[in-house]
Amino acid sequence: MLLLTANVAALAFRERVPELAVMKALGFKDGAAAVVVLAEALALCLMGAVSGIAIGLALQSPLNAQLAPVVGRFRMSWIDAGLALGIAGGLGLAIGLPPAIAARRLSIVRALREIS
Repeated sequence: MLLLTANVAALAFRERVPELAVMKALGFKDGAAAVVVLAEALALCLMGAVSGIAIGLALQSPLNAQLAPVVGRFRMSWIDAGLALGIAGGLGLAIGLPPAIAARRLSIVRALREIS
């Protein structure tokens, strides 16, 4: 899942290079472009984690009914959910950092030249 998410974040960055160049040409600072890219990767990871936690909590009792005799009880506490959100946030930052650095170093002229 980590590699898949990193691939999606890298692809999203490559598709947004012209948009980032236009943002920079309009006067946005290098840091603002980096924050946009980093926030997108972080949001992607956190939305996936929230979805997974919600599904896990919703399926907790049906899974207990089916798996308890074979594997044991499935319990998800709020501490586990918080830990999962923390891990997802850390992974989102780690995944988004290389594209954010690339967005910060992005040359406006080179990025707009690659469009045509």
